Amino acid sequence: MVEIIVAVIGLIGLIASNIITTRASVKKENKEQQKEIGKILEEIKTQINNLDGKVDKNRVDSLKNFLVVCLDDIESGTELRETTKERFYESLRLYSDPVEKGGLGQNSYIHARVEKLQKEGKL
Repeated sequence: MVEIIVAVIGLIGLIASNIITTRASVKKENKEQQKEIGKILEEIKTQINNLDGKVDKNRVDSLKNFLVVCLDDIESGTELRETTKERFYESLRLYSDPVEKGGLGQNSYIHARVEKLQKEGKL
């Protein structure tokens, strides 16, 4: 009977040791996985920031193209439809307004053309 108790106590010791070793190993693996996940997240953030810059440039280019087409039409004597005029002024506002006000903060030759057309009474 004593032999069985000694064997059970030894077995309990082995099981406890195995559990402790396994938990330590899991904690170490979790820390390594967290570091790897952190690196991946940083890479994703960098890629998102790069995409944001490209999207902003695309928005500026698209607005500028629309504004130039409208200005060309006005300069050539074409009357813009009312909805196109509204969209023109919305686009001009978005193009010109400072970033703090939700705009793109652009200032270019577009402004000079708009001012010229305003002085001529075409806008």
